[in-house]
Amino acid sequence: MKMLEKCPICGERKSENSPYCENHQLAYENLKKQYQYWREALQISWQEYLQRIIENKNTGQWAREVAKDLIEKQKTKNY
Repeated sequence: MKMLEKCPICGERKSENSPYCENHQLAYENLKKQYQYWREALQISWQEYLQRIIENKNTGQWAREVAKDLIEKQKTKNY
């Protein structure tokens, strides 16, 4: 019996072929889409962009959670 994979952020069931649940996956896709505009306008790196997303009071909860998760994964990857 295959165990259901869970979203690392909220514990809900992951979407198919996704590291996240449906809501967090949508937030991740939106973060990726919007980054190109931020990069062009502000000349910032992906990490800087994620940090700004986290710090922005207008950022939604799911996007903030995904940004935090991505930063944490990058830190772990660098060690």
